[in-house]
Amino acid sequence: MMERNAWSYREYSCSVCGLGLRSPDCSTGALLEDRGAPLPGFDTEDAIAKLAKGEAWLDDIRLLCDPDDEVMQLIPSFSYQNLSHTTGKQRILTHPSLPPPLQPFAISPIQEFKGEHMGGPCFYLYDHDGTKREVNVDHWDFPTFDGRPYIPVHSACLDMAKRMMKSSSHKYLSSVRGLFLALRWRHAMSNMFGAACAEANYTLGSTCWYLPREYFWESGEYYEDESGESKAQWPGPTNDAEFNLLYTFLGDPVEIENMTDEILSNLKPCRRQIGEAKANNLGSQLAALPDDIYHIILSHFRSFRDLPREAVYALPQHFWKNELMLAGGGLLPWLWDIDPNKVESKANEPCPGGDDFEWNWELLVRQLSCMVDGGIRPDVPEDTESSDHLREQFKCVEDLWGFNGYGTVLELVPRGLDNRRRIWQLLEEMFVGDQLPLAGELLWDNTLCLPRQDCVQLPWTKEGALKESAIWLPSINTHNGGAFLRRIGGQVYRKPKRCPMQYWQTAEFRRNGGEGCDEPVKPASVPEILEVIRKLGYPA
Repeated sequence: MMERNAWSYREYSCSVCGLGLRSPDCSTGALLEDRGAPLPGFDTEDAIAKLAKGEAWLDDIRLLCDPDDEVMQLIPSFSYQNLSHTTGKQRILTHPSLPPPLQPFAISPIQEFKGEHMGGPCFYLYDHDGTKREVNVDHWDFPTFDGRPYIPVHSACLDMAKRMMKSSSHKYLSSVRGLFLALRWRHAMSNMFGAACAEANYTLGSTCWYLPREYFWESGEYYEDESGESKAQWPGPTNDAEFNLLYTFLGDPVEIENMTDEILSNLKPCRRQIGEAKANNLGSQLAALPDDIYHIILSHFRSFRDLPREAVYALPQHFWKNELMLAGGGLLPWLWDIDPNKVESKANEPCPGGDDFEWNWELLVRQLSCMVDGGIRPDVPEDTESSDHLREQFKCVEDLWGFNGYGTVLELVPRGLDNRRRIWQLLEEMFVGDQLPLAGELLWDNTLCLPRQDCVQLPWTKEGALKESAIWLPSINTHNGGAFLRRIGGQVYRKPKRCPMQYWQTAEFRRNGGEGCDEPVKPASVPEILEVIRKLGYPA
């Protein structure tokens, strides 16, 4: 069975992708660990070496550092020294204020160092002159040599972030400094307020980094936690769903072997449409527009993600083929290394079926635009947990949870492509301040963090520029992280038996507002909480 820590592999996780920052002594990798018998096709030395090579990116680490520590200068409570669990979670509650007014100051480029994971929050940093130093990113047990905060990420994730900043039209961040501020903010939030991990939480429902939840792949019943055969399946090179899952999401997202050939193997023929002339006419009309208007239309079109899977044939097939050939400059910017020559060569091949058929480039591009996503299945009622009848109907984990990815729309998926798409999503959605402080959490000293209207101030825009004035952020009560669930597609709902009260429902807040405090208060609904968050400038 997959262990609950399989994604992080008992290691510290990357704040970009959620996968483990692996130590270099993990020679066999998670795919082959603790397996009683070799799997057919992966039982030779060459096959084992190839698997290990495919996971090598997990231990290629970069440590990011801001020499000026802009965060600490603007929010003293977020200093590196306060990240320790013995100090930070107390100090942030009593000293959340920001020194006004905000003053611009000289900032240096974000530094990047090669890192090596020692275990837990401890890393070796290799200075540019080759000197090896010890870094403790959480200030536990021992401090970092220079007392500065460092953020560890996979080198591949940093590479993808830089590509995303250059080519995506669907992003918030446009600089490494913005990326660092976003990650540094998350790091402080998760340390100070007891969040389970450093992921965005402003939507209330966790995306789990767009990874399948690990217990989804464990056998047995969800409520009774009994063992048995799991019905969960995942496409891949073996009949072992757990192996296929790890094979998919531990694959290198940057260096993908045979990517273009395997993507093109999914191309299907379609009958030439009755409306082909109309589609060609529309394409000609678009091309005849003035360049500035045409590019505005294209830019808007290329900002879409997760297109419907059904082709509508409103545009000629060569339009969609050209989007694929743009190698990162079109609708699919994460396919920066697609080989346009191979695409053109495939387009020139005779299409099966004769002259009445053509290659369905539209369908392929729509399929490649799909997002990687998981969560509660759409057909699971919200009150399943509190209903004996529904619990019997949805008693197994795989009855409750579902997951979509390229494997659900393509017959052949290059290893690493799901992972690349997933990480690209995470990077496009990331912004400075995307993790809110939490309430309702038990802190390290077993005290309860109560919801507050003015909990911590945010002095940056989403992109990482300094605001004219900081805004106060509230803490959101999530009932120790278990009050809200997210469905596939993003809908969030509150568990019926979880009743977290928000700051505006506390007796003190109501008393200060002149309201009576004796009447019972219903728990805030998800739309009500999100409305409060959106008024602060957070996305819908």
